[in-house]
Amino acid sequence: MVRQGIRITGLARTLVDVARTEGFRPGVVMADHALRLSPDPEGLMGAMRVSIGRLKGASGIGEARRMALFATGAAESPGESLSRIVLSEQHVPIPQLQYRLTLSMPGGRRQTYRTDFAWERQKVIGEFDGRTKYERYRRRGETPGDVVFREKVREDAIRAAGWLVVRWTWEDLTRPDQLGRRLRDVLAGRS
Repeated sequence: MVRQGIRITGLARTLVDVARTEGFRPGVVMADHALRLSPDPEGLMGAMRVSIGRLKGASGIGEARRMALFATGAAESPGESLSRIVLSEQHVPIPQLQYRLTLSMPGGRRQTYRTDFAWERQKVIGEFDGRTKYERYRRRGETPGDVVFREKVREDAIRAAGWLVVRWTWEDLTRPDQLGRRLRDVLAGRS
């Protein structure tokens, strides 16, 4: 396509090229983000498949194919995208993403919480904790401590309902074997 007189690749082709040239992981992180923000994620996926088909035999096309099969618009952050990759590589059972959990609260009211990852059968919640997660959820006039306290109340309610919450950070993603073992052990213990 041409923009302001300059030939550029469209979004779908650019995502395919990132996976081809930079590899599966960067490709998935970028594709997840693009799909999440896209007004037409199915159309974007279709356009990526068309680009992949046109590039048959090109260098790195296998990485692009893998990326297109793995990418989803359900991951909310690069940390969640990389977590999905690590969990898959470590043979952790596939979790549900952005799982909604509705709990009964004191006073008879019901509260719905959204979690990053869930293994419903085992009643295990997975949460990727990056620094920006807490900054993003800070409301006007709140301190960082207010955000952390609200997250603690949320987690206490989830635990009181019989769910186990497992958290990990960027640092944990640098030790995928340890994170994978930890999650496989937790899930096996609750099966």
